[in-house]
Amino acid sequence: MMLSKYKTITTKPPEFVHFQLTYSCNLRCKMCGQWGKKGIFKKHISMLKNSEIGFEVWKGLIDEVSKWKCIINIWGGEPLLRKDVFKIIKYVKFKKLKCYMVTNGVLIGKYYRELIDSGIDKIYMSIDGPHVIHDNIRGVKGAYRKIFNGIKKLNDLKKKKKTKSPYLEIKFTISKYNYKIIKNMLKIANNFNANRINFDPFMFTTSKIASEYSKEYFRRFNEYPTSQYGWIVDKTGVDGKILECDISDIISKEKKNFVVAAGYGKVSTDKWYKDAEKTFGFNQCFVPWSLVNVMPNGNVNFCVDFPDYIIGNVTQNSLFDIWNNKRAQVFRKKYLESGPLPICNRCCWLYNDFVKNIDF
Repeated sequence: MMLSKYKTITTKPPEFVHFQLTYSCNLRCKMCGQWGKKGIFKKHISMLKNSEIGFEVWKGLIDEVSKWKCIINIWGGEPLLRKDVFKIIKYVKFKKLKCYMVTNGVLIGKYYRELIDSGIDKIYMSIDGPHVIHDNIRGVKGAYRKIFNGIKKLNDLKKKKKTKSPYLEIKFTISKYNYKIIKNMLKIANNFNANRINFDPFMFTTSKIASEYSKEYFRRFNEYPTSQYGWIVDKTGVDGKILECDISDIISKEKKNFVVAAGYGKVSTDKWYKDAEKTFGFNQCFVPWSLVNVMPNGNVNFCVDFPDYIIGNVTQNSLFDIWNNKRAQVFRKKYLESGPLPICNRCCWLYNDFVKNIDF
């Protein structure tokens, strides 16, 4: 049975607090809903950059959430573009909280010393294939080489300092550009001396589902969303049957905990890329009960990738008050009554196992 925590409109403090430090990014990834070809941020960079909250606001947030004993996950855009990122990380660690970061890895070679000295616990780093494929997907020539050289410096310094931190997890996003070389990623992950590799299914929506989402969102909240337009892909180009066989083969041969495949064994890879209207029986996302995201301008939301529903702003109210405020309660109530929104169908968070004690 589902734990009662996920059936209430008010809830205990979140286990995860995401700090989206900046909208800025130094890559232009093809599948990105933020900065890809249809990305929702591309036309508004000056406005977005000028709206970012300062260090003192982040510091106050860290003071506040330290009482929650949560995990802080830093992301962006590209968080290493933020000049005060290491001040923020160090303050998180000063408050004795675990701190993770999601990065494209290009700037690790510039900041490898600072990363180790900051005490950050874990780095999620995006690698989408060998150098030609990775650079093609990420939109910048030479990106892979910069990442590889940066990670070598990081690993060499870790060895010299006799430290295991930061833990390094590679995230491989499976798309039409790279699914045929997925088996090569084990060797690549080992070349990076990664602790783990995570095979993430491509997140997307279709024109039809995007339209349904807009209508359903308005029906529930009397507002219109906009985030869906950056994620529309009507034909994924992935042969899910081939991919499913390859993942099964990888899982069967690899040592435990080195390979993670989101939803593997619970979700048909073939149907994931073929039938975007199905959710395979997953009828509740646990994010609104377990995670909160603070955007670069201080806005607060639940869904990190589809940030349409804003529950407050940390420059106006405390995160403690925002977490269970009226708008947060309305969202949870509507979700419990009507289930996932259409945009949730191919959002990885709906299928995420990060809450360990949930029986699907």
